[in-house]
Order: sequence, then C-alpha cells, then structure tokens
Amino acid sequence: MDGLREHKLSGAELESALALLPAMIASESEFFVEGGAYLAGKHRRTECVPALIASLEREKRSTKYWNPEPTRCLLDALIRLDARVSADLLLTRPKKEFASQTYLLLAKADPPDLEGLVRFFDLGWDSLSGHWASACTLVAAGEPRVVEPLLIAQPWPLEFVVRDPDSLRGMTFCCRGGAHRSSHPVWPPRVLYNLKLPRTGSADLEVGFSRSEYATGWWNDGLSEVQDQLEWRLRLLERQLGSLAPDFRERLTADHAFEDNTGFLEALDRSADAVLAPLHDAIHRAAELNMISDVDAVTKQLRVRITLVDHRSEPASPLPRTKKRANVEFVEDR
Repeated sequence: MDGLREHKLSGAELESALALLPAMIASESEFFVEGGAYLAGKHRRTECVPALIASLEREKRSTKYWNPEPTRCLLDALIRLDARVSADLLLTRPKKEFASQTYLLLAKADPPDLEGLVRFFDLGWDSLSGHWASACTLVAAGEPRVVEPLLIAQPWPLEFVVRDPDSLRGMTFCCRGGAHRSSHPVWPPRVLYNLKLPRTGSADLEVGFSRSEYATGWWNDGLSEVQDQLEWRLRLLERQLGSLAPDFRERLTADHAFEDNTGFLEALDRSADAVLAPLHDAIHRAAELNMISDVDAVTKQLRVRITLVDHRSEPASPLPRTKKRANVEFVEDR
C-alpha cells in the first residue's frame, strides 16, 4: 500500500501491486478498503468493480458504529469506473451526505436508471442539489411521476407581512456555513462531488458535476445544498405544465398596511386565494395530461403555508385569529 500511495512503483512492480487491489477492497479493513477503493478509481481498474460493490453491500448491512469514509471511497471509485450499481443497493439506508454520488450513479448509468431516480426523488431531500438534479433528469426524460410531488410534497410558502401604514417593509437574510479541518493531511483524501444544476433561464436540464479532493479541509460533510428550492419547484412544474400564473412568484409575498381587523382578514383571504387558484388549475391541467390520476386526492393534500410576520412598531393588540379553511395553514409571528 505504501508503495502505491507514495508513487514509488512502476512497470511490473506497479502492475503486481495493482493486482492486489480487489483483495484489499474485500479485506473488511477500513484502511485497506478506503485506500484500495481510491487507488482502483485513480488507476481505472475496472476489474475491481465486483469487489467494490460487495464491499458497499457490507457497509450498507453493517450494524457497527458507522464510519462514512469507506462508503465515500467506494462510491467515488464506482463513479470513476462508470460502474452500474443497482438502485436497491444505493437506496438501502441512504445518507444525505452521499446524495450527489447516489444521483450520479443512477443518472449516468447507460441507460439512466429512471425507476431508481424516482425512488431517490421521493426521499424528499429538497434542500440538496441531488434532489433537484434527479427532478431535472426525470423531467427531461418526460417522466410524469415527478409532477404530483412537486405540487403537494411540501406546503407552498406565502409570507404575509403586516406593517404600520406608510412604513417600509423590513429586510431579512440568512447565512449558512460549516467546515471540517484536519491538522495533518489525510489519505486517501476526502472526495466531494458538487452537482451543477442548469443555469437560470436555460431550457437545457442537463446536470453537470465537479469532483474535488481535500487533504486537510472540506465543507459541509459533503452536502451539496440548494438555496432556491422554491424556484426549482416552480421551474420544473412550469416545464411540465406551463406557467402557473404570470405573477405567481410575486403572489407568494404579500404586504398589508394594518388598519383594522376586518381589512386584515379580507386581505389575508385574498392573498391565499391568489396562490391557491393557479395551483388548482395546475392540478386539473396535470390530470388532463395524464400526469396525475386522482384530482380530488391531490387537491386535498395541497397546502399553502402562510407565515404571518408582524412588523407593526407598536401593536395595540395581537393580530386577530384566522379562520380555518381548506388547503391553508398558518404560522404566526415568525
């Protein structure tokens, strides 16, 4: 292993050492599994694929304390070797930090494993780029089963800001972060995959990716996150069903200058109706296109989640209680 790791071998010695990689990967020693898998991918040793898949099966079945690094190295090698791995194996005890690798192995198969991608999409990991990459691939392939989850898997967010008359709306922001560092170089290096979703405005839904190796620092446990889940949801629905409404995105944010309870409740109802109406139309359009079969069941599961944001400077009283209505839920005072 040291000779391979330190690039000390060449010619016949190198070939003899590389011939030992399947046995290293099958050894069940984490050090040899990780190193053997990394070297198998690096040197394009396709004869190692059966050992890599068998080792991945062991990792998936293991009940001992889970170390993610053998799985990371095994998936990396399988991707580099263009191996075909069954969806049943990849989706056994799936982990979010390997969502990108799972997507790539399903999508880059020849032909793409559409059934596996539907199952992967149905995991609902909508904060991760792998989720939206699978949706892009499925929509591009004309797969209708993504439409129903896009419509109802998550509530549609409506932010309803209540402010003083003549005041300006406030501004919010968020930030994310998280890094891991090692005080000394690790080997094999940590390998991260970053999926590249299609650019805004592009009609092409092809997904790209980059592979990076890190010896001393790496980010976010390998999570490849998406900040604009709502925009992707809308973009893919519109690709399948056409525009929901010309100003649908604007309807998801409402601004109300509070004067009295009656005006507040009426404005709230109008805003909810403005969001629900095009969504109901989309459900019926999907049924006409044979993309959903039970309009009533889908309609019952449709949800708009209204977040009430009270920006009044000195409210004399709490906002009035909102009445219950179908397809609408409220979150008050975020």
